[in-house]
Amino acid sequence: NWGIASFSAGDILRAHATYNEAIGVAQRLSPERAAPFYLQRNRGVAELELARHDAAMADFEQALSTAQADGNAGNIALAGIAKALTLLDRGELAAAKALAAQIRQRHGPSLPKDGMPAVAMMQFDARAALAEGRWAEARERYGRVIDFFDGRGMQVGPVVSALRSRAEAHLQERAYDAAAADLERA
Repeated sequence: NWGIASFSAGDILRAHATYNEAIGVAQRLSPERAAPFYLQRNRGVAELELARHDAAMADFEQALSTAQADGNAGNIALAGIAKALTLLDRGELAAAKALAAQIRQRHGPSLPKDGMPAVAMMQFDARAALAEGRWAEARERYGRVIDFFDGRGMQVGPVVSALRSRAEAHLQERAYDAAAADLERA
């Protein structure tokens, strides 16, 4: 929880250190088992935010393996989309889109439309639109992500990321006041 709070407050380095500590505790308590899915994924998200792509991908791979062993379709989708986001952040657009399409086809229909895997897919679509220079679509898609969290009263790290990214789309369209408003809120 401290890692989540730190991430949400924008202290990514503290979040990463906290996740490292929590994973260490989990491994000491259960050396025969992998760390829990959520710790692996959360640390990977922090690493992705820090542009530590190889480390993020390794955590997402481990999280995916854990989710598959547990048979948890939602977590499989979350880890798969996280891997696709990492590829996208690396500039590997075609590979990222192919992986996201595979996850969406295999797991999308069975997942709740208002759950975190669906939001992760929305985040991927928004980031892909931004990467491809489809500014209006990126703004609209990031707006959906923001609305999802706002509608639930959740002031969390993904909102900050979405606001920053939507501001980037606004800047590309020279909508400076809208960009400033998103950045101020972030």
